[in-house]
Amino acid sequence: MMKYSIVIPCFNAEKTILNSLLSVVEQSFDMSAVEVVIVNDFSTDNSCSLINDFIKSHESTINFILINNASNYGVSKSRNIGIDSSNSDYVLFLDSDDEFSPEKLKVIDKWVCETGIDFMYHDFTVSGDSCGELAYSRPNQIHWIFPYFNVIKNHICTPCVIIKTKLAKEVRFSEDLSHMEDLELWTTLLLSKSVKAYYLNETLTSLGHQLNGGDGLSSQHYLMRKMERKMLKTLMMKYSSFFILFPVYISLSYLKDWFKKIRHSFFC
Repeated sequence: MMKYSIVIPCFNAEKTILNSLLSVVEQSFDMSAVEVVIVNDFSTDNSCSLINDFIKSHESTINFILINNASNYGVSKSRNIGIDSSNSDYVLFLDSDDEFSPEKLKVIDKWVCETGIDFMYHDFTVSGDSCGELAYSRPNQIHWIFPYFNVIKNHICTPCVIIKTKLAKEVRFSEDLSHMEDLELWTTLLLSKSVKAYYLNETLTSLGHQLNGGDGLSSQHYLMRKMERKMLKTLMMKYSSFFILFPVYISLSYLKDWFKKIRHSFFC
């Protein structure tokens, strides 16, 4: 059995944070091997009070680390703070409006112990739907070509990721990106020949939101595309393969904007 840290950034999540925390403490797993690192990112609602009460009610069965940011740092820096405070073999991430399947840690631990993975991600469901029955699938090693397609549309959801703590402390989330910071990190990891990366065909997380944000507001869409291009430029500077493919990726990014505008003109 390995030891796990679950990093939970929280900002103004009083309506959802308790369900997220309950999904952790109700795991069918030996919770003495788990620590929950909650990073309160300067919440202005009742989140902090709810978290403190929850910790008092459950601190006898699970180890909590609560960090209160001095200001609103954003999700990237908050996750990095949580990673730096982790004392475990592996780090998992949970957003404050998402929930883990009760079997998640048990399933993850089985494959982590058998395969010695560095990085793994699994499937998810959306908006409070049940994660369903286990498929009892074996994890599959990720093909080297996958990150080149995944950078076009990210299929790796952060609350579905398991990563070695030592590795997470080395690579970190980019604090220069307000969006796409997770995709930049996953791409960097998957392009490293020394990283043993796997995909597990099990639905072990329920998201409280649509992945990639759906249509969203025009301002948010513009910001996401802006951060996408910044991310692509970062990858281009790091990898010769992305330097060659950069014109293709940039063209696709602008095409997404164009299709968004066309669809908006027809349906709005």
